[in-house]
Amino acid sequence: MSYTHSLRYKGSLNKEFLRFEIQLIFSFILMLFLLFLGFLWAFGFLLLLFIVTVLVYRFFRKKDNWLTRFIFQAEREYEEGFQGKETAVTLLGFLTIFAIIYALSYFVAFPV
Repeated sequence: MSYTHSLRYKGSLNKEFLRFEIQLIFSFILMLFLLFLGFLWAFGFLLLLFIVTVLVYRFFRKKDNWLTRFIFQAEREYEEGFQGKETAVTLLGFLTIFAIIYALSYFVAFPV
């Protein structure tokens, strides 16, 4: 093998390696971007949940219906140290169901 042929071979090897490095860097940047979108999705959803919770609380605060009685009963049980744990367990069940729905919506928005 001549000297120029070996240089040509090494040059093509370096180009292949450089192409591989560029693909690796690009895929890493893409992964970071998708991770950022996931955090943005989660933060936006939690912010929306907070806003809806505040609006519902302010709207139902002065009304007397099953929702306000449920919320205020939960507040009283929390202040009393969960003497009657039924409302707390129900709230925990709602939160668990909501977390499952949220996780499923995340995978629908960003399929793996």
